[in-house]
Amino acid sequence: MSNKEITTQTQGEFLQDFTEKVPKASHAILFASQLEITPNDKDGDLLIETLKTLIEGHEVGIDTKLIIDRHYVDNVTRVNIRDFPNWWPLLTKDERELRRTNAANTKVWLEKLENANVLQSFRPRTQSKTHSTKIREIASIHIAQHWALAHQKGGVILNSKEDSSFTLSTGNLTSSDIYLMNNFATRFTGERGQYMGKFISELMSPEAQLRSSGGHILETDSWVTLLHDYNNTGDPARLPFIHTVAEKLIDPKRDEYVSNGELITKEPETILYISQYSPDGKLAIMLDQAQKDGAEVIIPKQPSGDYREEAFPYNIQTKLSHIKRNKNILFPIREKPSHFKCLVVKYKDNTAAILFGSDNYLTHIQKFVRNEEISVLMKISPDSTEQLSTYNDFISKLFETKEINKQTYSHLEITT
Repeated sequence: MSNKEITTQTQGEFLQDFTEKVPKASHAILFASQLEITPNDKDGDLLIETLKTLIEGHEVGIDTKLIIDRHYVDNVTRVNIRDFPNWWPLLTKDERELRRTNAANTKVWLEKLENANVLQSFRPRTQSKTHSTKIREIASIHIAQHWALAHQKGGVILNSKEDSSFTLSTGNLTSSDIYLMNNFATRFTGERGQYMGKFISELMSPEAQLRSSGGHILETDSWVTLLHDYNNTGDPARLPFIHTVAEKLIDPKRDEYVSNGELITKEPETILYISQYSPDGKLAIMLDQAQKDGAEVIIPKQPSGDYREEAFPYNIQTKLSHIKRNKNILFPIREKPSHFKCLVVKYKDNTAAILFGSDNYLTHIQKFVRNEEISVLMKISPDSTEQLSTYNDFISKLFETKEINKQTYSHLEITT
């Protein structure tokens, strides 16, 4: 496979690319947890043109779908760059008016998409009760779980092998996700993209047998793995396995694989943790320990004034994070609000790993309110031209969008 078959994009570049490819596709899916249309979103704007392309594609016989978590969209409204439950008390008249008008405009577009037979609602799959004891089933019933959502985001284009793609994104379908916050997308094309796209299409089908099994690990080849995680009804003790993959990247000694009876482990040199929130729970403890064991740990912070740093309840979680006690961890300030999530680890043997997707890596919240998530794991060897090119493109995009500074970029670089 050529190194052009994996591409790192911004949210805007992803939607532009997706819109251009829909007219030539046989099957096109765009999916996200949130859809928000404001009075400022006009014809010609990227978000509106994307939605219109789906409708127009369906009218000429293309199998197009927009998949959202309708429960979330109906009960939560975007105000500037923050989602508020509709019952949440807003302090200013301007904010209340903005929430009202945004909700009204979104409702108009939801009706358009429904009338065009394009819209599909998607909710987190819950584990079968037959897979758990009664005590676990009872323990999983709590009011917070009502707000679990289908949190994955991305798009699928299916046609010939050369014209197919699967894109995994961090961005929702709002103008603020495109223009006001950093959001990334990783696009897989060719045979790999077709394989991943068919899996996602099957997974999101209302009748999908795949959704009776739980989470999934889809290995596309020796170095790219797609991870699908799911709601925790009936299984409250299970940590999401996207998180367990993150644990093994931070501390490779936790890996279960052995060779000739020996556990062969790597030693982290540089660990970059990026989420819209400060790390908490087990991952925070592990990042703290990794630094004490000799790794450079970098956790970029949101800009000053960002609600995820200062507003309730996020400020409490930030202040209580175990990671704040370690003065040797680096906390550079990002220049732009970010909705981005990834874990990048460079090891002392010059290999690396990227874990990227929709999961925010919040172990406390995800333990109780289990969203459905999709992530991709890419294991990088400097001996592979494709892998090294993918890695360099990814960290270069981080630097280009100012998610990381020059110092972090230079520490993540792999030299050959």
